[in-house]
Amino acid sequence: GPIRSARPTDPTVLRPLDGVLVASGATGGLIPEIIDIGVPVITDRRPEFFRISSRNAPHNLYADTYNYDAALKDYATAIELSTDDYSTARAYSNRALIYEEEEKWELCIEETTKAIEIYPSSVTFSRNRAIYYSNLGDYDSALLDYTKVIELEPNNSWNYSDRADCYIEMEDFTNALKDLDKAVDLDPENSRWYNNRADLYKDTYNYDVALKDY
Repeated sequence: GPIRSARPTDPTVLRPLDGVLVASGATGGLIPEIIDIGVPVITDRRPEFFRISSRNAPHNLYADTYNYDAALKDYATAIELSTDDYSTARAYSNRALIYEEEEKWELCIEETTKAIEIYPSSVTFSRNRAIYYSNLGDYDSALLDYTKVIELEPNNSWNYSDRADCYIEMEDFTNALKDLDKAVDLDPENSRWYNNRADLYKDTYNYDVALKDY
């Protein structure tokens, strides 16, 4: 849909989602206030923003959302203007997401490491870096991050499944099975964990047990 001006309620919606506010502008000093709250803001700029002729102004402002260079510049500005650790760390993490689109895994790790150093209690940052390490085949480093994620959020079954995948890549099937067992214990109604555990049993030739999980 079209891009509109910023509202005071926007950051309360976006911050829990680690979102970025794209707006045509705002009244008074609202944009700096939103940035101070910890929400990166991209405001009206050319040529990334453009107007279409099929709608009447001001409801005809759109943007090219794949302009990574412009996004990186805005995240750099967000880092400079940030007044709290979380928003600074999130800007670094969001820059890593751009590099992820380009599969620049070393840069992803570099940016996410900065985010973790600033805000080490974020589950998202450590999980993302684990994924980036995995994409480079550095499973030992990925395992450390997946373990940290579990320490930060021990009752989330997805975290154990993620670490199990890492163990499988390392051919450590014993620990992979322990993590999948834990995922099932935490979320016994989730069929995904039974399928994943059954796949592991099948791949290790434990067919009878695999059939029970399937």
